[in-house]
Amino acid sequence: MSNRFFMPRASAFDINGDPISGGKLWFYEAGSSTPRPTFSDAGLSIENANPVVANSAGRFGEIFLTPAVGYKVVLTDADDAVIWTADPYDSSGEEVETSLTTLRNRVINGAMQLSRENGENNVDVTENDDDTLDNWLAVLGTPAPGGTLRIAQLALATPGGSNYRMRCTAQVADATIAAGNYYTIAQRIEGYEIADAEFGSNNAKQILVRFGVRSSIAGTFGFSICNSALNRSWVGTFAIAAGEVGTDVVRTFIIPGSTAGTWLQTTGIGLRMRICLAAGSTYQGAAGWQTGDFYTTSAQTNFMGTGSATFDLFDVGLYVDHPALGVLPTYEIASRIEDLLKTQRYFWATKDAGTERDIIVNGSSAAGVWYQRVPLSFPVRMRVAPTISIATTALTNAATAVTEEESATGVTLVVTSSGAGDFAATYTSVVADARL
Repeated sequence: MSNRFFMPRASAFDINGDPISGGKLWFYEAGSSTPRPTFSDAGLSIENANPVVANSAGRFGEIFLTPAVGYKVVLTDADDAVIWTADPYDSSGEEVETSLTTLRNRVINGAMQLSRENGENNVDVTENDDDTLDNWLAVLGTPAPGGTLRIAQLALATPGGSNYRMRCTAQVADATIAAGNYYTIAQRIEGYEIADAEFGSNNAKQILVRFGVRSSIAGTFGFSICNSALNRSWVGTFAIAAGEVGTDVVRTFIIPGSTAGTWLQTTGIGLRMRICLAAGSTYQGAAGWQTGDFYTTSAQTNFMGTGSATFDLFDVGLYVDHPALGVLPTYEIASRIEDLLKTQRYFWATKDAGTERDIIVNGSSAAGVWYQRVPLSFPVRMRVAPTISIATTALTNAATAVTEEESATGVTLVVTSSGAGDFAATYTSVVADARL
């Protein structure tokens, strides 16, 4: 039985994400430049031309392959410039299944199962950046755009199997979005986590993105990725049709690797991923790669214009497509422990939402002022030395309770006595913040 050819890279797109009109698929014996035939029918009786040429939308006609044979497949543009090469391509399709197991989700807490700082409490955002669920932010324009975007963790099962999602609500509507204003949901991915994409080089690899949404209104919304410097971005859009309102749907993107721009590869922001709920003209760009910081296109719907509108986000994945197949893997939820350890690299606190943990530091001084120091180690090494904030209470014969020796691995609690005798202080909260 013959096998239908499936595009190793899904669709014929150029480096800007545009369809390759007149693109060409060349078929050879695996590891060689010897042409190998393909066919337009399952019976392998009608041979295709080699190369097979795409129409103006970058789509190819029927392509069937000889079974149990290895092919080399090359995609070029209409002028024969090579876009990619897949060698070998197994005509049985088994390469796809094998390669998909290598794709790793670079989004942390994509299943929305952790909200350690806020629990299921509402976070009302009116301007700037605000941390919401673990590793997720609401990013709004400055000065305040005028509306209030409410973010909360919602206990509601998702198609991918998570028990949670993020719910965004237009708590206070904003009917008119000024040119320089915007409402977005974002995750900033550390450079170490995305360095193997090799953006900014000729070896840049394409990115695969998937996420689930449920919107109470129909419309067109923006999705974008951007570098740390906010001067190189890729923009796409996704639609919620009238018949999809109030239902869970999944949207996907295949994003060509960026050979231009500066992309950080260590502890800084390696990549910004944003979903746009509303944006003014300043942040509306063209589809595809471009210079500048853009969130969406001019087709953007103003989600914030409808008071009490809701937008759920769930089952989020971003993958570096090392096998260059252009095929997204089945969504897998990270274990809660795995997500917890990853999020603690960026934020750790002695009191998470719903968890109480006071730390009592005490000592005794025979005469005069004395210092009691207690080292506190973080469960994982943090991204950088964090900003430490504390709350203390119940100082007994103690002048101060502070911290010192802050590092990526821990901090020291320091209590200074007021004089001779026993002394103590209670640290009701110690927060270490190394978020991007």
